Amino acid sequence: MKNLLLILTIMTLHACSKTSGDHPSDAEITDLLKEKGAIEVRFTSDEGTVHTTPTEKWYERTAESKWKTDVDNVYRWERSDYRYDFVGNKWVYNRSYFGSGWYDGVPNPTEEEIVKILHDSRAGYQGAYFEKPVFKLAEDPKFNWHTFNSVEFMVEATYYKKLSYTEFQKVKATFPVRLYKDCGGGVYNNSVKEILKDAAWLPVRIYLISTDYGKEEILETKTVDSNEADNLQNMIEVYPY
Repeated sequence: MKNLLLILTIMTLHACSKTSGDHPSDAEITDLLKEKGAIEVRFTSDEGTVHTTPTEKWYERTAESKWKTDVDNVYRWERSDYRYDFVGNKWVYNRSYFGSGWYDGVPNPTEEEIVKILHDSRAGYQGAYFEKPVFKLAEDPKFNWHTFNSVEFMVEATYYKKLSYTEFQKVKATFPVRLYKDCGGGVYNNSVKEILKDAAWLPVRIYLISTDYGKEEILETKTVDSNEADNLQNMIEVYPY
């Protein structure tokens, strides 16, 4: 019985608990980041987490902070976990754990640019036969600039998949596309200011429309006779590799 109570006690001490009292305030974390140069701070949840073990007690809080860059009106956001240790009956800042980052204010490529790049590429559904897709930006593109050179967003494509010699499906797929810019001469450098105004978009060599990364909706299924199937010269086979 004593062993069971000991185990339960240790399990309780190791447990993580969300609290709203015994931990550093959001204002303290905000002040810490602003002292380092952040111009805006926001939190990803209502409260952080206090961790307790038999020998340690610490507090973690996830915050997103906005920072200036060398480019006017372009900012970098960072999402990190901030750790405070409970030492000598007070909370002491220990460190931060970087999670992710992105840029805000970089001009997005236009839908016309995106469609042209994809039409000029060899884009296709993995292992399928179909007409060249009709591309457009998704209703919610979710533009995400990882660096000055790299942006990811959601695209919608409509096309026919070939199920058999005479049977086809009209499909609409929504999936992510990632584009890169080039400084010229094949140099990739996300610290160069000129890349925002002078660099060209690199072509997409092969882009697979895949349900592994997006979602697919079947709009129509149709069957044609063998003569019509013979005449569908625009139906092409795309090899993924």
